[in-house]
Amino acid sequence: MTAQTSQPAAQNPPTSSSSSSSSQAPPPPSPRRYPLVGHLPWLARSGGHIFDALLGAREHFPQGLMRIQLPNHSPTFIFSARIAAEVSDETRFHKGIRGPLTLLRDIAQDGLFTAAHGEPAWGHAHKMLVPGFTGSSMERYYPQMLEVAGKMVESWRARPDGVVDVSTDMTRLTLDTIGLCGFGERFNSFSPVDGGQAGVPGPLNPFLQALGRILAHTEDRIRQPPLFQKLQFRTQRQYAADRRTLDRVVDDVIAQRKKTPKDTWPKDFLSLMLDDGSGSTPLTDENIRCQVITFLIAGHETTSGLLSFTLHHLLRNPAELKKIRDEVDAVITNDAPSQKDVLSLSATRRALMEALRLYPPALVFQMTPYEPTVVDERWQANPGEAFVVFLPAVHRDPEVWERPDAFEPDRHLKLTPEQRTAYKPFGNGKRACIGRQFALVEATLALGLMVRHFDLSDDGAPLQLLETLTIKPADYFLKATPRT
Repeated sequence: MTAQTSQPAAQNPPTSSSSSSSSQAPPPPSPRRYPLVGHLPWLARSGGHIFDALLGAREHFPQGLMRIQLPNHSPTFIFSARIAAEVSDETRFHKGIRGPLTLLRDIAQDGLFTAAHGEPAWGHAHKMLVPGFTGSSMERYYPQMLEVAGKMVESWRARPDGVVDVSTDMTRLTLDTIGLCGFGERFNSFSPVDGGQAGVPGPLNPFLQALGRILAHTEDRIRQPPLFQKLQFRTQRQYAADRRTLDRVVDDVIAQRKKTPKDTWPKDFLSLMLDDGSGSTPLTDENIRCQVITFLIAGHETTSGLLSFTLHHLLRNPAELKKIRDEVDAVITNDAPSQKDVLSLSATRRALMEALRLYPPALVFQMTPYEPTVVDERWQANPGEAFVVFLPAVHRDPEVWERPDAFEPDRHLKLTPEQRTAYKPFGNGKRACIGRQFALVEATLALGLMVRHFDLSDDGAPLQLLETLTIKPADYFLKATPRT
């Protein structure tokens, strides 16, 4: 499948004077750069954690942006809500895919998340899939969400010690949900191995293990020089084998679905892609495979991180946890709440939205200009250059947010226009996450059931982050005691 990388003309082309001034503007500022390795030593001083390094860099770069050189590209990170709003202007900028998204194209190709700007398959797939992600369409997926969340509750109830590895179990929850809603596959990640102890899940399905290794390998490639990557022969062989596993499993699912009568197809993403009922040209099997893999990646990593961070913050803020507990007890009166019940959990949803502000699992989105221009009336910006909005900084910009580091869900009762513009945990514009409504319904349901069925506690240890292509709490455990 060949990517179409030609760019359309800017909707508002720069005037001759602005083009002239852009040619005289300096590039964005940078930390000290080292020969051959660029800014890797600077990153290493923060333990290799992008999150800590970039949040810490804000005080040294009051200009609100900073360019660094990594082995595969040289992104300009944006910390300022004001500058983020400027590069989010889709008349001057469009989505870029330099760095991690380019590497993810190995497996997702021209899927919705990794398609290049102007790539025809994106527009075709987006038009076909949008109707399946509207708020009113969630009823087609809600029974599957409820089934998987119920399996998690059963597993927690059966745990002999009540101890939950939060990030791992949230990943099991979201992977099983997207597998079932996406293409009718039950991974049964909460089931014990044959003969195993009740409540103690077995290892992840081999398909999911392969996906996890691919994501970890992609994260490593971001920080490694290309020559070093080529010398890792064993890792490269495993990566190639894992890619073949993903392709084979998804292709088999597509082939099996096509063999069955359409009137027996489940209401999932795969059925929508194979036959949207509009009579339009169907997606190719290759592109459908790319979309399924995209859903698996984007649909589990971010939502599992969202739930994990929300639990952490609620256990640090007992008053907020009680507010949610009271709301859930008043609304959910049985083990199978309706979708209407879940949508009415407004305080629960605000807690999720606030966790997304402080710790957005997808840390960035990337924009690049159509034509040479000037950013913030000072800095040169050329087509193809990656301007990366670093959301944890933008979401904590003190020019926009009061008490920016505090967990205050009720701030989402009434955001100011500036805050609404700055709040972008699902990305920007027409390339924003298509599944945001799906993710929020899934997360609200899961959090509501956890709070309804269990008293939750942890050891109060400081939050530690695990960075892959997203972020989530590392080594975070809680105790789930069944409520009587």
